[in-house]
Amino acid sequence: MEILSQVLEKRGYVCMETIVYYENRPHPFSERWVNESRKAAIIIDHDICEQPVCGATWSYQGYVKKQNEISMAYRWLRYDAKDVKSLASELDKLEALNGFRFVEKQVDPRKSHPQLIGRVLYQKQLAEWRKEMLQGNSMKVLVSL
Repeated sequence: MEILSQVLEKRGYVCMETIVYYENRPHPFSERWVNESRKAAIIIDHDICEQPVCGATWSYQGYVKKQNEISMAYRWLRYDAKDVKSLASELDKLEALNGFRFVEKQVDPRKSHPQLIGRVLYQKQLAEWRKEMLQGNSMKVLVSL
């Protein structure tokens, strides 16, 4: 993760916040890196798929609410910490984009909660979200129950 931090810092990003999903546990968590001059944010998820489903499930609504707050203020890309190989090239694309339009995306937590779908599908979901963002669509996620 040290290399990732160096890459982001070289590009003018600062770790602004650590987002925790349980009040009484340090994992899972996400880091929010921000480049204020570019109004861009990078969200790096750590151990977000690790908690077994039979255990306590962290709030997907809280996760979506936080992402939507970030989406209103910044262009963003989100990654699983174990899958950041495309970060540098996608940052180049994000920083080159000028205009964005807001789109709403409805998600079912049973089909998109990282604990329920597992790491492989979660990484695929994040790749789809990044693709959407790199096409100029800043997403507001709506949770359907």
